[in-house]
Amino acid sequence: MLLSHWLRRLVAGHLPRQRRPQARRLQPSSAAIELLEDRTLLSGVSDSIHFEPNDTFASASLLTVTPGEEYTTTGASVEVSGDDDYFEFTLSRSGMIRLDTDAREQGLSDVDTVLYLYDGDHTQLDRNDDGTDPETGYSGLDSALEYYVDAGGTYFARVSGYGGSSTGAYNLEILTTLDLGPEDPYEPNDDFASAAFLSVSPGVEYTTSGASVEESGDDDYFEFTLSRSGLISLDTDAREQGLSDVDTVLYLYDGDHTQLDRNDDGTDPETGYS
Repeated sequence: MLLSHWLRRLVAGHLPRQRRPQARRLQPSSAAIELLEDRTLLSGVSDSIHFEPNDTFASASLLTVTPGEEYTTTGASVEVSGDDDYFEFTLSRSGMIRLDTDAREQGLSDVDTVLYLYDGDHTQLDRNDDGTDPETGYSGLDSALEYYVDAGGTYFARVSGYGGSSTGAYNLEILTTLDLGPEDPYEPNDDFASAAFLSVSPGVEYTTSGASVEESGDDDYFEFTLSRSGLISLDTDAREQGLSDVDTVLYLYDGDHTQLDRNDDGTDPETGYS
C-alpha cells in the first residue's frame, strides 16, 4: 500500500538562516513536511524606551515592516548630542525603500534630522539632510529619501541630529514596495488539503523548482508517498544556492497529520553546508 506524506513551509516574519532537516527512518505510514520562518519583532507603535538602546548596528531596533503598508515609529528621539538611532528591517526581494522623518512638520520638536540607509553589510546606500515629505510635499529640516534596492535582505535606517548636536523627538516612517516576483508554480498549497503532490521515486532525489515563501504567514505543503518502510531525507536550499535569505523550518508529518520530526538550522547531507 502507498503511504502519504506532506511538506509544509511557513514564514512568520523574517529572513534568514539556512535550515537543513535531518534524516529519519520511518516505518510504513504516511508522512509530511513543513517549512517555517519565524522571528520576534517589535510591534508597529512604541515609545523611545522600547527603541533605546539602539545606538549601533548591533543594537538596532528590529521593526516589522510589511510591504505596501507604512510603518511609523512613535516616541523615538535624538535624546542627547551625538545620539544615533538605528532601525533594522527586512525585504524579501528587490524593491523601493522610502524613509521619512517627521519632527518639525508634526510639531514634535525642532530637531534637524539626518537620515541614512545601509545594507546588511553596513554599507551606506543613501543619505539625506533636508528633504521633502513624499506624501505631503512638506520641505524643511526633516530628512527624507527614496532608494531602490535590487535584492532582498536586511537593511538599516539611521537617524541622527545635524552636526551631532541637534536633539529632539521625531517619527520615522518606512514604506517598502516590492517588485513582482515569479509565481510559485505549486500554489495554492497552503494546507494539508491543498498540498502539492510530488512523484517521488525511491533512490532518486526529487527537487522542486520555483517554490517560494511568498509573504509572511505563507505555508507550503507538499505530499508524497512511500510503498514501505525506509529513510526519508529532506533538505531546503535557499542561502546555499543564493536563491534568497529566507530562514526555513522543516517539518515532517504522517498521513494523519501527526508531526514526526522538525528541524530549524541543519546540515546539507550531500554538501555538508550548514
